[in-house]
Amino acid sequence: ILRDLCYQSLITLHSATLEPIPVIATHWWISPDRSCLRFRINPAARWHDGSEITADDYVATWRLRVNKDILDPAALSYEKLTATALSKYLIEIRLQQPDWRAFLLAGELAILPAKIIAELSGAEYLERFQFLPHLGSGPYELRADDVKSGESLTLRRVPNWWGAKNPAWTGLFNFDSYKIRFIRDDMAAN
Repeated sequence: ILRDLCYQSLITLHSATLEPIPVIATHWWISPDRSCLRFRINPAARWHDGSEITADDYVATWRLRVNKDILDPAALSYEKLTATALSKYLIEIRLQQPDWRAFLLAGELAILPAKIIAELSGAEYLERFQFLPHLGSGPYELRADDVKSGESLTLRRVPNWWGAKNPAWTGLFNFDSYKIRFIRDDMAAN
C-alpha cells in the first residue's frame, strides 16, 4: 500500500488492458535485441518537497536495491540490470542477457530520492528507515508523526501532487487519508 500510494515508478500497467502506462516516465525505448532499455523522466515529476525527480534518483535507487546489506531476496532480479543516468532525465538500463521481464522489473521500481539514499549502505538504510518514512512522490505521504509503531499508519493525500492532472488517474486518489490499523489478535482480525 505504501509503495503504491507514496512512491512512484517509471511506469505501471493499466488495470484493464495490462498495457504499460507512464507514471514518472513519459517515453521508453527497447532495443531490437532487448538488451537495452531507455526511459525519459517527465520534467514535471516532483518529490513532495517540490524538488525534481531525475535520472540520478533512479540510479541511486537501483544501487540501493542491489546492495547486499539490504537483505532483500527480490534484489537478485535487479542484479541482472545496470542503470546509468545518460542525462538529467534519461536513464539507460543494460541487461546481462535479454529477458522479457526486464522492462517491467526496471519500469516498476519504486524510485527513492538520491539526496536521502545515495550515500547510505543497505544496512544504514534499514536502520534509518525501518520504521520511519522518507520523501516520496506519490499522491499520498506518510509523515513521521502518523506512524504509531505496532498500532497504525495514516497516509495523507498530498494537496499539490505533481501528477494530479494526469488523465490516467481520473477517479483515483479521492480520499483525504487512509488509516491502516495493525491488529495483533487473530480472533479480533477475523
